[in-house]
Amino acid sequence: MALDTHAPIVAIGGGHGLSKLLQALQLCQLPFGAIVATTDNGGSTGRLRDDNGGIAWGDLRYCLSALTAPEALGKLLLDYRFEQAGALQGHNLGNLILLALDQLCIHPSDAMKLLSAMLEVSAPLWPMSDHATQLAARFADNAVIVGETQIDQQPQLPQQLLLQPAVPAAPAALALLRQAKAVLIGPGSMLTSLCPPLLLDEVAEIVASKPIGLITNLRAEQSPVTQTEAAAQITLLQQLTGITISASLSHGWPQQDHQQYLYRPLSDDGIEHQPQLLAAALQHLLQKL
Repeated sequence: MALDTHAPIVAIGGGHGLSKLLQALQLCQLPFGAIVATTDNGGSTGRLRDDNGGIAWGDLRYCLSALTAPEALGKLLLDYRFEQAGALQGHNLGNLILLALDQLCIHPSDAMKLLSAMLEVSAPLWPMSDHATQLAARFADNAVIVGETQIDQQPQLPQQLLLQPAVPAAPAALALLRQAKAVLIGPGSMLTSLCPPLLLDEVAEIVASKPIGLITNLRAEQSPVTQTEAAAQITLLQQLTGITISASLSHGWPQQDHQQYLYRPLSDDGIEHQPQLLAAALQHLLQKL
C-alpha cells in the first residue's frame, strides 16, 4: 500500500487500546480518523447513562485526550476526576463536558466536532452511532445478557453479539469510512471495544470492502476472551462480526512473520502497546495491506 495518500486510515475500537493506536498514527504523520465504541455501561460513563440516557462518552473522551497536546489546559480538564465524596465522586470532568455539549447540540457527533475544534484536535473522532444502544450477548443456552460490564463477567464466550436496540451508524462515521484507504481494528477488549461498531450493518458493509488490519492484544483479557495467539484472536473477531481480516500485527520479532501474521516489537513491558514502537510497526502492516 502506498503511504503517501490523502485517504485516511480509519481506526475502530474503544478506550485505552484505541488511544494508543491513534497516538501511533499521529506519530506516523498519516491522515487518520476513528470510529469509537459507544456502548460502555460501567464507571462514570454508566452512571451518566443511567441518569441522563444517551451514548457512552468515556471511550470518546479517552481518545480525544490522547490526541490533545500534553501541555494544554484542555487535556487537564478532560482527564480530571472528582475524588471527594459527594454526587460527583468518581465522575470524569471530560465526560460531563461532553454530556453538556451533547445537550446543547443536535447530535453527539456535533458535540465531538465542537470539542475537537476547541482542543485543536484535527483528526476526526466519531461515535459509532448518534443513538443510545447497549451491547447484548446471546449464549449457548439462548440466554441474553445485556450490558458490557455484565458480559465481561460471564464465564464463557457468547455465541452472538448484538445491539439493543438496533440503531443506525452515525452519518459522519460512515462518510469517514467511505473515504478510508484501510481500516485498523484494535488493540482492545474483543467483545466490548472492538466488536460493537462492527455490529452496525452499515459499518460492517463498508469495512468489508476495505483492507483490514488487526492489532492484537498483548495478553489475556479479564473477560471470557482468553486467546492471546494472533490466529485465535482473528478467528474470534471474524466469527463474532462476519468481517475478514487481511493481516494482523502482534508483539514479537520479524522472524515469526508468516503470511498475513506480522510480528514486531510493540511493547517494552508486555503490558501495554507503546505508541512509538507501534508507529514503527504500522508501516509494515500498512504495506502488507
